[in-house]
Amino acid sequence: MALDWSNERYVRLYTRDTATWKLIDWRARTVLLHLLRKVDRAGVLDVGDDGELGLAAVLELPLEEVVEPGIAQLVKRGVVVNSGTAYLLPNFLAAQEAVASDRQRQRDARDRRRAATMTAAAERDQASRNVTDESRSVTERHAESRGVTSCHSEPSRAVPIQEDLSHPAGAREPVQPVDPSEGWERDVPGKPDAPPPTRGADSILSLLVEAAAALNAERVRWSPDAPPIDESTAAGVTARLMATPAADRRRKLMHAVACVIARAKRTRSVDGLRWSTFASESAWAYVVDADVDAYAKSDGSTARDGPRRPPQHAPAPPVRNRPIRDL
Repeated sequence: MALDWSNERYVRLYTRDTATWKLIDWRARTVLLHLLRKVDRAGVLDVGDDGELGLAAVLELPLEEVVEPGIAQLVKRGVVVNSGTAYLLPNFLAAQEAVASDRQRQRDARDRRRAATMTAAAERDQASRNVTDESRSVTERHAESRGVTSCHSEPSRAVPIQEDLSHPAGAREPVQPVDPSEGWERDVPGKPDAPPPTRGADSILSLLVEAAAALNAERVRWSPDAPPIDESTAAGVTARLMATPAADRRRKLMHAVACVIARAKRTRSVDGLRWSTFASESAWAYVVDADVDAYAKSDGSTARDGPRRPPQHAPAPPVRNRPIRDL
C-alpha cells in the first residue's frame, strides 16, 4: 500500500550512541524503539490499570522475555517514567521539536554542495570517455569507407589516373593509427602538456576528487565555515601528477594529503589544507617522501618549500705566507 508521506506521522530517531544506550541491553533498546512509535505527541502512552501487561499488548512484544526486563532498565535510568497508568518519555518533546542550528544547516548545505560537485565531476569524466570512444569508432569507420570508395569509383573517372611512380605498384601509404588518448584534456584540470596513460577510476581527475574530499572533510572539522576546495584549482598538483609515473600517482598524492592532514591536526588550523601547500616542485618532492610525523612537526617554510638547505658560509680569507712588513 502506497503511503501519502505528507500526511503520515513520524518521529525522529537520533543516531548518536550515548553512554545510556551503550549500557542498556537489547531488550531495553527494543522496548524503547517500539515505544517511540506508540506514544502520542506529548510522549505519553496510556495503558490504564493494565501496567506492564498493557504495555506488552500495545508494543506487541513478549511480556516476561522482553518487556519486563527492558522497561525496568529504562525506568531505572530515567529514560522512561512510569506514572502507574501511563509511560512517559521525558525528553520526547525536546528531541522531536529541536531545530537545527544555523551552523549545522550551513554544514549540511556545504555537504550537499560538495556531494553535488563530486557527482558532476564523475559524470563529466564518464561523458568525456564516451565522447572519446565514439570519435575513435567514427574514425575507424571513415578509414574503412575510404578503402571501399577507391575500388568502385575508378571506372567512372573521365581523367586518366596518374600513377605515383615513387612507390611500388599496388603499394599504399599506411593508415595512421588513431591515438586512443585523443580528447584526454577534458579529463584533466589545468590542461597539462602530455596525456595521462590511465583513465577511469585511476584518472588524474578521479584522484583529485578523492584528495579534495579528504581535505574538505578535515577543513570542516577544524573550521565549519571554511569554504571547500575542488579539482578546478589544482593546476599545480595536476602538473606534479603528470610528471609522476601512473603506478605511483595515487600513493604519492594520498601520502601528501596524509602529511598535511597530520600537520593540521597538530596545529588545529586549516591553513595547510589546500592544494598550494604541496603544488610547487620543491614542496611536492619533499612531501611525497616525507615521514608523516616529521612533516606534522615541521614549520610552514619547510612544508611549502621543501627541506632547508644548509647555510652557505663565505670562504675563509687566504693565508698570508709573508710578513706584513715585507708586502
